Amino acid sequence: MQKTRRKKKTFKMAVLVAGLALILAGCGAGSAPAAKGPSERGAVAEVDAPLRAPEWAEDEGLVFAVREDGQELVMLDTGESIDGTRDFPVTLSEDIEGAAGENLALERGRMPDKIYLPIPDRDRVIVAENDDMLEVRSFGVGESPARIALGGTTTGYNSQTLYALSESGRTVTIVNLEHPNEVVAEAEVGTSEDTLIEASGEDGFWLAGAEGVVLYEGSSLERRGELSLEAGSLAVDAADPQRAYAGDSTSGRVVAVEPGEGGELRTTAEAELETPAEYLAAEEGRLYAITRDELVVLDPESLETVETVEFGPLVAQEDLEQAEPSGMAVGGENVFVTLEGEPYVLLIEKP
Repeated sequence: MQKTRRKKKTFKMAVLVAGLALILAGCGAGSAPAAKGPSERGAVAEVDAPLRAPEWAEDEGLVFAVREDGQELVMLDTGESIDGTRDFPVTLSEDIEGAAGENLALERGRMPDKIYLPIPDRDRVIVAENDDMLEVRSFGVGESPARIALGGTTTGYNSQTLYALSESGRTVTIVNLEHPNEVVAEAEVGTSEDTLIEASGEDGFWLAGAEGVVLYEGSSLERRGELSLEAGSLAVDAADPQRAYAGDSTSGRVVAVEPGEGGELRTTAEAELETPAEYLAAEEGRLYAITRDELVVLDPESLETVETVEFGPLVAQEDLEQAEPSGMAVGGENVFVTLEGEPYVLLIEKP
């Protein structure tokens, strides 16, 4: 299909650099009180409009996000410095026809990689190339797709399957990306509108929400079990998509979940943070949790706290103490945090 040519406008992202106190938190019962470590660098970046749902494109060193009102895709070139400063180019797509859903998904392993974006009002997913954010195609995906996940041999790589959770949370539609007009299955999951979805490889998906954590797998999308937890955050292990992490929305509890014997889900590790984990993201050897006030780095096996970075010294510069996170992306050197209702992005150097 011919690309839909989109005009782009580019502006600078002004970055205000500040010191962050890095707090090294003790692990396990009876550990010594947390000791303050060396000062680390962080930054507050002012952008054109509030953003949400950021994702890191590793091969290109870019962050993609959605404008908070869902009207544009946004590309942050965090690897390019302008005039020797820490200002980064920000590129906007033209307005999206119909507001974007709750998240976007990035394909990996091909050049150029693709961006998948659900459009609930159109019952479709649009596909754009991430080198220029130009739309290359769109396809129908059930009823009102709001959240999507890509399945692959490892999550998101060489993706062949797309899972789309409806706006109501009642259904998940599965699409074969090799034939993007082919809906191969639709599962009635009966969850709520705040439910989250992640792929568990190429043949299944995790759901997490007020109803608990659930795993569906196999060609018949068999429900493997349910863990009782009022989940508000969800991530899949970087090496094993059959291991998921979920954060309780009413407490600081974070759990690691895996299929157990008899098809049930079991908790293999857990942690208790000071406040609920708003967002979780995993990479090899680390699990990152964003709370209202801090970034917590956890060991993905034991869920013991490795390090903690408080936001206070950073957000105080722009009177952002009351701002709540609207998304997190883990990059090569930084963790990027978008803020609800505020045209700023926090750049926190990875501990």
